Amino acid sequence: MKSEPKAKEISKRPARRAASARPRKRPEKSNPALEPIFTPPPEVFPEAVTKPPRAPLAGFVLALGVLLFLGSQVVSQFQIHTSLAWQVHLLDRQSFSLEKEIQTLQILESEGLQLLSRAEIVSQSYQDLLKDLLTLSDTDSDAMAVVSKFQIRNLTEPPAKISGESQR
Repeated sequence: MKSEPKAKEISKRPARRAASARPRKRPEKSNPALEPIFTPPPEVFPEAVTKPPRAPLAGFVLALGVLLFLGSQVVSQFQIHTSLAWQVHLLDRQSFSLEKEIQTLQILESEGLQLLSRAEIVSQSYQDLLKDLLTLSDTDSDAMAVVSKFQIRNLTEPPAKISGESQR
């Protein structure tokens, strides 16, 4: 039984040799008397070169690349110069503004010192007035009423002596 399937498979296979077989031609016998023994090779002439050489093209591409690089460097330097000029201009404006602010601060400082001296004068005159009011309150009842109403006291003296109370 095993031999039958092999036989069927063999019969199903296409015949390869028959399809690929070609009839062979026999070489013709040459007549040595008719053909020369030595035949010179045909002359070979070099063909004219139709393509341009690549060296000038490569040189042109290299020169173009160098020019583009140098151009980019020039543009970059111009941009750096423009940026630095802008920064110098801003620095000049800021220094001018700072000098103006320093002058304004100096003027304000002198005005502040003048106001401080005036305030010290006014404060001293109020202290003298209050001291006079305190000394007058010993003899005058109206002065004593003002001192007790506004609770005026001499800060140079201890509070126990003024109010008569003991310190806590």
